Amino acid sequence: PAAPDPGCPDGPHEAGPGAERPARMVELPVGASEDRLVGSLDIEKALAEGVKAFEPGLLADAHRGILYVDEVNLLSDHLIDHLLDAAAMGSSYVEREGVSVRHAARFLLVGTMNPEEGELRPQLLDRFGLTVEVAASREPEQRVEVVRRRLAFEDDPAAFAARWTGEESALRERIVAARALLPQVVLGDAVLLQIAATCAAFEVDGMRADIVMARTATALAAWAGRTEVTSEDVRQAALLALPHRRRRSPFDAPGLDEDKLDETLERFRGEDPDPDPEPDGPGDGGPD
Repeated sequence: PAAPDPGCPDGPHEAGPGAERPARMVELPVGASEDRLVGSLDIEKALAEGVKAFEPGLLADAHRGILYVDEVNLLSDHLIDHLLDAAAMGSSYVEREGVSVRHAARFLLVGTMNPEEGELRPQLLDRFGLTVEVAASREPEQRVEVVRRRLAFEDDPAAFAARWTGEESALRERIVAARALLPQVVLGDAVLLQIAATCAAFEVDGMRADIVMARTATALAAWAGRTEVTSEDVRQAALLALPHRRRRSPFDAPGLDEDKLDETLERFRGEDPDPDPEPDGPGDGGPD
């Protein structure tokens, strides 16, 4: 990059043009140790050279990439604490045997889970910006197609991947175009009011939901090739960002009340917040 991060675990970087590499996808096993996550003392170098050196962990490997956790609801509490610290600060601080290291750890956290096996701690649940519920189809034709594709992949993975190369390339190009358009997307005051009203209506805690909804609605507009966020973008963002954040009792059904959502969006459609009054200045007819 043009301005290298001094805390980057891949550094230090020399001055000059940067080099591109694919973003890493790092998987965090449920049974991983604390040293595997945050890093540990490099025993090999200590024995061979007699020096204390730090061996980076998975948090360093996932910097500027994706950290994926399967069965995230089964993750140990001490690992969750480290994830929360890294997600909040964008860095990881490690002390091992007299070695103190601080490095950048900014990553996209992706987790999958089966809710029937246990819930996530609220602190970690709030760190996931968006949620998607995936359920097996009840349509026989779709289930047959899933099995057919799975068997085709097992028979010849290379041929299966080549079959979908065209569609994946088109999807990749659309993502690149949306990312290029993103800085030009305008998030108007009326849309921001709808976002704030929606979060208030569903009684979500804190302000993270508002920020996530604003970013998601902006990304959806760019994905659609538009430079202005609409109410439909806000609606889709709410369906992704709010279901896991709203207050509900243990016996409430998961998801979001879409009728309440539509009512809130319609109520605040097209209403801009009142502009701040101009401060009094000299010559405005006010008292001396």
